[in-house]
Amino acid sequence: VVTGYGRTEGDATRVAGAGDWRGVEERVSRTRLAGFIATIVVAAGFTISGIAGAVQGAVAPLIGEVPYDADVAARTWVGPLASAIAWAIVWWAWLRSLRREQAAAEPLRALHQVRLESHGMAAVALAFGGAGLGWILGMLIDIVLGGVRMTAPDRLPWPFELAQFVPMAALGLGIWAWQWSRVLGRRRRDPDGEANSTIRRASLYLTLAVMLVVALGSAALILYRLVGTVIGASLEGNAVSALSTPLGALVMVAIGLAYHGLLLRADMALRPVEAAPPPTPALSPVVLAGASVGEPAGPRRALELVGPEGADLDAALTAARAALPEGVRLEEPGP
Repeated sequence: VVTGYGRTEGDATRVAGAGDWRGVEERVSRTRLAGFIATIVVAAGFTISGIAGAVQGAVAPLIGEVPYDADVAARTWVGPLASAIAWAIVWWAWLRSLRREQAAAEPLRALHQVRLESHGMAAVALAFGGAGLGWILGMLIDIVLGGVRMTAPDRLPWPFELAQFVPMAALGLGIWAWQWSRVLGRRRRDPDGEANSTIRRASLYLTLAVMLVVALGSAALILYRLVGTVIGASLEGNAVSALSTPLGALVMVAIGLAYHGLLLRADMALRPVEAAPPPTPALSPVVLAGASVGEPAGPRRALELVGPEGADLDAALTAARAALPEGVRLEEPGP
């Protein structure tokens, strides 16, 4: 792979390992760190997806009907498995390289890298795990409320879908639990530091935002179906089956929103509150000689009349008053 600087990836790795200024500059590069985190997160997502697809291709024919012929059954799991292995190698190699740099980095930068790594992998794993578990909840809702998802002829066979979403939920939630346990461990060891971490705060806000979008989309689908049923619109399919998947997704994101919202609230309680600036003391009005209390005050400037020893300041003040334009006057403060 050729980098933007005309070097191969191997050359860039050797430069980063050098002890001179080039290696130091490469190791502290934010672009390099972003590349590491992006590659690790993407590789983790494709690994989960590939393993789920391989399990589906291998298990689905054993538990029920599948939407393809038996002569292509092997290809349905060999391809995803090969893809999962390749992406798992990429995931492991880049994660190992990042952790090797963490060991040599200064403590604060190493902590930032650990936070980015754990929060990034936890986020992508939660996305897959939540999708799988939401589908399973939707299937359970359909069964309990008397839907037809398991028997409808126009849908994929339910064992085929079950063989995909169960491993997806198990893998996703398992990897999320692994990475989130690291996040919670840091939170227990250093509550104030983690509560004030920009990386943690951004991760929580991003997770809440994505879940809120999913919740709004699911609620819109549910509302559309309910309103259509109330007004007697002609809607295809069974209402329970049509609502079961968005209901399952809505339940999942509601749990996620509550959990991450409580975490964010607990962090905000530990953040230092900025002290409000002291109030400006109100100045009592000063009435100058020659001015009445009710007279509107115009712009004013306080001056001090200074002269040499023996000078007649009263005469100087009288001369100054005589030279003033109309409407402008000199006043002396009262005692």
